[in-house]
Amino acid sequence: SAGISVAGNTSHPPEKTGTFPVSPVVAYREILKQKMYEIIDRHLPASESALLKGIFLSETQFLSDAVTEHYRAPGLTHILSVSGLHVGIVAAAAFFLMYSPIFHCLVKYFPNAASAGSARKLTALFTLAPILFYSLLVGAKVPALRAGMMVVLFLLAVLVDRANKLSNALLLAAFALLIWNPKAILDIGFQLSFTAVLSILFAAHYLTKWEETPL
Repeated sequence: SAGISVAGNTSHPPEKTGTFPVSPVVAYREILKQKMYEIIDRHLPASESALLKGIFLSETQFLSDAVTEHYRAPGLTHILSVSGLHVGIVAAAAFFLMYSPIFHCLVKYFPNAASAGSARKLTALFTLAPILFYSLLVGAKVPALRAGMMVVLFLLAVLVDRANKLSNALLLAAFALLIWNPKAILDIGFQLSFTAVLSILFAAHYLTKWEETPL
């Protein structure tokens, strides 16, 4: 029922048999993560530092067995796996933090651009940077990739004036995933990914109405 076809074990510990070259992207990501580890360790006690690494970067190897069990018992282990919730928070936080100063800057210096709705497009463009940076840090984890691609799709739709059609694209994506794997609807990563992007979609819709309100 869990989808496991084969299981195995070994009585011998793994041995290093050689090395292989690491791509520049992976090498750069590891350098960034090490620097972040140093910053987190410098400002937080060991237990809080390990928890932040687990929640923000999905690096659970720093967590003790007791802490991991505290999340596993109530079914909250998805918090320690970067997915739609995490990517959505990063995207929403970046969007909302940047929107107001960009909008007021345009109103002051480029009022015509502000009236044309350029603030939303500029914010969407700048939001791509933290999303791509966060995706680079997290690495090629399936839930994170799925959520990151969906958020990037939404931001690109805003840039080309197709944000009002994104709901159809999201429904199509959900339908395709469920056709491929109907059990995905019960997966918390699937639920959080689509919920996060839909939340940004509704937020952008109301921000658009705010733009259109006379000053």
